[in-house]
This record gives sequence, structure tokens and C-alpha cells, in this order.
Amino acid sequence: MENYLSLGSLSKEQKYFMLVIVGLFLPFYFTITIMFLYCCFMLFRGKLHHFYLNKKTNLLILPFVLINGAVSYYFDNQLGLLCSIGILIIFSTVICYREITNRSFFETIISFIVFMSIPCAIYGLMEYNGILKSLGFETFEIMILDQPQHRLNSVFFNANYYATMIEFFCLMAYYRLVSNKNFKGRIYYAAVILLNLFTLYLTACRTAWPSLGIGVFVISLWSRDKKVITTVFIVGFISAILFFTIPNLFPRSSNIADYYNSRQLIWDISFSNILKHPLFGQGPLTYNQIWSLYPGGFETQHAHSIYIDPFLSHGILGVVIIAPYFIYLGKELLKDLFVKKSILSDGLILGVIATILCHGLLDYTVFFVQTGFVFLMMINSYHSVLNKETDSLHSF
Repeated sequence: MENYLSLGSLSKEQKYFMLVIVGLFLPFYFTITIMFLYCCFMLFRGKLHHFYLNKKTNLLILPFVLINGAVSYYFDNQLGLLCSIGILIIFSTVICYREITNRSFFETIISFIVFMSIPCAIYGLMEYNGILKSLGFETFEIMILDQPQHRLNSVFFNANYYATMIEFFCLMAYYRLVSNKNFKGRIYYAAVILLNLFTLYLTACRTAWPSLGIGVFVISLWSRDKKVITTVFIVGFISAILFFTIPNLFPRSSNIADYYNSRQLIWDISFSNILKHPLFGQGPLTYNQIWSLYPGGFETQHAHSIYIDPFLSHGILGVVIIAPYFIYLGKELLKDLFVKKSILSDGLILGVIATILCHGLLDYTVFFVQTGFVFLMMINSYHSVLNKETDSLHSF
């Protein structure tokens, strides 16, 4: 059985990094501030620049950020300029994580994030109860509210960002549920998943459900447990039947056509602007800058697609500069899979990737402080489990 690290056994760099993890459950401006302070700490200890130099692809982050900052300044994209600074801080923090982590620390972080999702959900339910009272409801009722200001977001700025964080929470808890042989442990992780699924329902985020389902299925495949795989497949199949036969069971299913039409409008505007500024874009959150310049433009912050917004905001040149960073991480993971040394933790990482790639078809929620950091941390976590032969089962 694997024993998770106690606070006393952590290195100084790991202890301070745990403050970054705590910061994930605070409003984003506190989160990014804590990350900045952590980067300063690592810089003053003379380690940050060494960590950047450890991998050549890390150095691509610097020109990517500089070009985005310069382009944002040129187009008077003030939010884009702030985002450029934030991107540098987030990437720098993740680079530090990659160098200071190990298998036990990775598992400790997963445990802590899963646990912290509980107070997050409780706070979200309190928020939801306040929303009901503001609408004149005296008792707690379960209903799906369509207006953005009436959808709970806990501490994550808006409902869709919270929904993405819930995807991460559930995937991590499911990873622990599948790998845990302790009965009390399984009950705990199952309860955490159910609590988070309930809050996910109240966020009224439609895209999260199929995305989460795909991530869960990927982890199930890596469990190599035929019963688990069969159960997940059956649940997914039944859910699909229910969606097409009784769509009202699912949040905001009545206006899916309007939802897609608005996305199509956003994408049309995005493609039009990409043709105008193909090389450099206009900086992060370009769509927020340009939507009003197009007739009938739909007001929102980004292009609502992980496959479109990078080209809109960073241009072809920006995408080409940063792409090798992600390609390297992908090759690192795939190399292990092809030599058949993969274990359940690889399934968790692949499940996170699959979920984001699916969710990214219709939204760009990964481009935010907490969601983006957790995603980058997870795809860099393969490095922390290199020394592995078999996947340890976790005790409660």
C-alpha cells in the first residue's frame, strides 16, 4: 500500500507548492498572486532559470509570452496583456512542479484536490440557495437556471469554469475509486463523485457531461478491469438513450439549437478575424476585443473552441512557437504507452486530456487560471511517475 507524504516529509519547495494548490480554491486573483509569489521564491533560490533550461521546449514559453504581450500592447488589448503575464506565471509554476514532484507528491496532490472539492461543493450549494432566495424561493428546490448570474460557480468566476474543475475533481476521485481496495475508501470517493455530480448538474453546463463520460471511460480502460469497463459502458449507453428519449432530464436541453447557433456565429466571426490577422492574432481574448466590430456579433470573452481560439488570439506564428512544448509532452506519454508500461495514473492523465479535447469542441474553459493550471499540471505529471513498475492501490 502506498503511503502519502506527510507535511513534515515534504521538501521546502513542495511545502510552498502546496500553498499554490490551496490557492486553486480561492478566487482567481488570489490564485495567480500565490503562483507569482511561488515563482519569486524559486527565482530567489536560484532554481527557476535552471528548471527552464532543463528542457529545451520550456524556453519556447518565453518568446510565446513576449510576442503575445507585444501584440496585445499594439492592439490596445489590455486584458490580453494581463493574460500574457498570467500565462508566464502559470507556465513557470508548472515547470517548477515538474522538477520538484515525484510519485508520492503527485498522489498527495490528487488526494488534497479531491478532498478540497468537498468544501467547494458546499460553498456552491450555499451560493445556489442564495440564488433561490434572491428569486423568491423560500425552500431549497432543484431547478436548472439558464441565466449566467443564476448558475452556481463556487469560487471559479463562472459556472462553466467550475464545471471544468468538477470534471477534474470527478476524474481524480474516479481514479482513486477504481484503484482502491479499501471499502471505506471506495465509499468516500464514490460520495465525493456524487456530490460533485450534483453540483455539476446545478451549474447547468451541458458540454461537461459527455466530456466527463469520455474521460471516465478512458480511465476505465486503463484499469483493465472488465467489470468496471462493462459497467461504465452500460451506464454511458443508458445515458445516451435517456438523452434522446427524455431530453428534459438533462440541463438546458430545450435550447440546444440556440446554443449551437450562437457558437456558429462566434466561430464565423473568429474565422473572419483570423483571415485579417493570420500570423500574430491580436493577443489573448481577442474575441472579447472584436465581437462588436461585426454585425450581429455575439458578446463573450473567447471563441468557445480550443481548436479555433489559439489561432484567433495567438495567430499561426504563436501556435507554431508553443506547439513543440505540447508535442514533447505528448510524445513522452505515448512512448510509455507503446512500450506497454502504462499504468492507471497514465489513464488518469489521458482521461484529463480526452475530457479537455472533447469539452474544447464547444468551449474554451481550459483558458483560465485554475482550469489551465490543473490541466498543465496533469499533463506534466507523467514525469512524476517515471519510476514505476506496478500501480499501487491506495488506502483510505
